[in-house]
Amino acid sequence: MDGGGSIYHDAPEVDTTLKAYYETLQLSFNEGKMPELIDTQNVALRYTIKDFEFI
Repeated sequence: MDGGGSIYHDAPEVDTTLKAYYETLQLSFNEGKMPELIDTQNVALRYTIKDFEFI
């Protein structure tokens, strides 16, 4: 946690290995299933929402 109260995680909390998680993300993007991943701000928002369970 930084001085502003933001929490930073080294890695996303997932139910699989990180290698498998990132490989799945890459394959989904390559197949056109997740075009939002081309924008880094969307990636950060998606991670934040998933990580903090705002969905």
